[in-house]
Amino acid sequence: MSRIKNYNNRLENLRTERSSFINHWRELSDYHLGYRGRFLTSGRNKGYKRNTRVMNNTSFLATRTLASGMMAGITSPARPWFKLQAPDREMNDYAPVKEWLHRVERMMYRVYSQSNTYNILHTLYGDLGVFGTPSMGVYQDYKNVIRCQSNPVGSFMLATNGQDEVDTFYREYDRTVAQIEKQFGIDNVPVYIKELWNNNGSEQWFTCVHVIEPNDDRDTMSP
Repeated sequence: MSRIKNYNNRLENLRTERSSFINHWRELSDYHLGYRGRFLTSGRNKGYKRNTRVMNNTSFLATRTLASGMMAGITSPARPWFKLQAPDREMNDYAPVKEWLHRVERMMYRVYSQSNTYNILHTLYGDLGVFGTPSMGVYQDYKNVIRCQSNPVGSFMLATNGQDEVDTFYREYDRTVAQIEKQFGIDNVPVYIKELWNNNGSEQWFTCVHVIEPNDDRDTMSP
């Protein structure tokens, strides 16, 4: 419980740090990206108009052009955009190493093309151009190896370490009881979630918090 308490305390502190940016992000979202941005978890599944301030689609087109240009220039699905190499440069000329790197490279391109990676990257570049800080999660997927997810600005918080490197990520998102059970398994959820699941409460909503922090207590000698 002490760990959960520490997470909740830090979550509140990060919300406070982020709060001064919310109004700026709302305006940027309204004028440039329409429905992007998630500033309240209670705003789920709301179909009301959010782009009532927009006079024409010039800004939307400019954002889409920027995202498409970055996509084509950085991570184009139509051509190779990265190459694997060994840390030791001399190993890159060793035939077995070259063959292994080439095969892994091909496998990675295949995984990216068969998953939703490129769709999410395009969305990510739009967020980068408008808000300056995008966020994407990469998760295991039984069908496509990986599944990517773009986290809207306003739904996540970041923190840095002493070297100004981002090492902490907090995200708030809503899930129904059924979705929570599907994601984590019924044996890994709180008792009240189990009770709702067993008593036809599968569509009730809860706010989840996704926390990524450095594991400073890890055993560095563990395999």
